[in-house]
Amino acid sequence: MKLNKIMVVVFALVLAMIAVPIVSAASYDIVKVEVNDLEVNDDQTSVDIGDTVKVRVVVKGDENLSESKEAKVKVGLGGYDYDEIKDTTETFTVKAGKVYLKNLYLDLPNDMDPGTYTLHVEVYDQEERISEQYTLFIERERHLVDLVDFNVYPSNPEAGEMVEVTVRLENDGAKNEDVKVVVDVPGLGISQRTWIDVTSGNKETTNEIQFKVPKNAKTGEYELKLTAYYSNDYKFVEKTTFLNVIGSEPEVVQDNDDEVVVVTENEPSPVDKELVISMDTTSKTVSSEKDSMFKVTLASFDAKLRAITFKVNGAQLFADVRVDPSFLELEGGQKAEALIFVRLHEDADVGAHTMMLQVLDEGKLLKEIQLTVIAEEATGNSTFGLDDSTLKIAFVGLVVILIIIGLLIAFRKVRHDDFPLEPHDERTYY
Repeated sequence: MKLNKIMVVVFALVLAMIAVPIVSAASYDIVKVEVNDLEVNDDQTSVDIGDTVKVRVVVKGDENLSESKEAKVKVGLGGYDYDEIKDTTETFTVKAGKVYLKNLYLDLPNDMDPGTYTLHVEVYDQEERISEQYTLFIERERHLVDLVDFNVYPSNPEAGEMVEVTVRLENDGAKNEDVKVVVDVPGLGISQRTWIDVTSGNKETTNEIQFKVPKNAKTGEYELKLTAYYSNDYKFVEKTTFLNVIGSEPEVVQDNDDEVVVVTENEPSPVDKELVISMDTTSKTVSSEKDSMFKVTLASFDAKLRAITFKVNGAQLFADVRVDPSFLELEGGQKAEALIFVRLHEDADVGAHTMMLQVLDEGKLLKEIQLTVIAEEATGNSTFGLDDSTLKIAFVGLVVILIIIGLLIAFRKVRHDDFPLEPHDERTYY
């Protein structure tokens, strides 16, 4: 009987031990979290709207881990209205006592509201999950413009037809921006631009940017690139679409009842050349009253990155010349342009003057282009310090004076004829 009681007590103790949950340490630990290479802590970490935020998570396997774990790291940002901002690593093996560095990236949308957000960091496998939370303060970047939409009409133009492009811009930055919008169709040799002011936090749509498809354009699909430059052209955003051109029919010429078909060719620069350099014109008529401008366009058809510089020789005696930009990087398959501004000296002779534009790649001469500047007589030229209007007044006054003098002489002559002088008394002198 006594033995039975002892067995009952032992059995009850075993059941009690089984009923108590077994508490064990986690298989891994989040040692450290960094945001943009700065360790996060209880203080708020600041990042900018529109940035890609780098999150580094340091994970360590538990020293007492008996078997390896197949885990993942996930980071996410709560509080954004329209989508889930998150990133997750590939599966990796966690072993006892080993440290693992995992880099994840969060793209912050431009339309986020500034404020405080919670960063969630998790390490998990099929059996367990550990997590930490940190505070991020997200604020507006000083300069941030987005090209949110555009319209091309018609998108399927015929050769010789006008095309209108409008661009919708949104300024998500903290500063007002003067934005330059450029429309390029490299395959047709077309480049047009406009400027628009976009205040912070607002959206604006450009006026119609118009260009004409060349009359001899071939049927085909042409890349149309939209680029918005802001922050004094230090930053830009671009988007690409396509223009489906319906080419012109071959020109038919009747000659002695024999039909001759003349096929017109497209105008773009030949793609068999590695680099094409062209000018809008090589001759300009320039007035001393304002700047005149030449435009040089460069189109690259290979994969080479070029460091282009410009130099103008021979203009020092008659004009001041500047090139904007004086330096540009041209990547393979891209197009760029520079403007040459010319202002005549006040004492420049009227007539034609020549100067030489040099295009160089890392100091190596690519091409020389002779530019002609024709200096015209300024509308406000003066003679002896008098302008044209003063000279006209003086001339009229001189004519009036001459007329008055002529009338006086005529009047005096008439009076002499009507009233002759009486003869003097004759006197005899001895």
